[in-house]
Amino acid sequence: MPEYKFVRQDFTDPEEVERTIAGMPEWAKSLTAFLYLFGCRVSEALLLTPEHFKITKAKIMVTIPILKKRDTSGPYQNVHTLSVSRKAPFAELVVEWVEKHQADPKQRLWRRTRVRTWQVIKEANRNLSPHVFRHDRLSKLAMAEAPDVVLMRWAGWSDTRPAARYIHLRPEGLSKFADKIR
Repeated sequence: MPEYKFVRQDFTDPEEVERTIAGMPEWAKSLTAFLYLFGCRVSEALLLTPEHFKITKAKIMVTIPILKKRDTSGPYQNVHTLSVSRKAPFAELVVEWVEKHQADPKQRLWRRTRVRTWQVIKEANRNLSPHVFRHDRLSKLAMAEAPDVVLMRWAGWSDTRPAARYIHLRPEGLSKFADKIR
């Protein structure tokens, strides 16, 4: 695993993403927007086709294949479905890209490699990477006090143990229980 030269203490905000995608090619803008919104692994995003999406007036829903090795005997199998509001920042970039590629519903939406995607995002903003968006999405869910099972489902984990990394971010912390300690 590569060692990172920086540690992000903050969260990615829409303004930072806006600055990052400003000079990117159209494919990279839509893919960066997708990664920001859904927080999936870049390798999973690169497998998506228009068939994986269901777009309504209110939501963008996507069924994402999970590539990490996991137990397929459980109830979640190797896919998970996520949705975001169409009012979310950059949602229309994703919708436009998916609709542009509807003619061939089985063709991958982003025909690039994982390495090339990392390069393009790093060239645009050295403090961002596709995995930063994943960590950011899960951190924001934890800050919103999402239950462990929601973190598990969003990330495509088969158990809640990896969620422990994000639980410490919850605002209630020890202060929630301070009045019970005597």
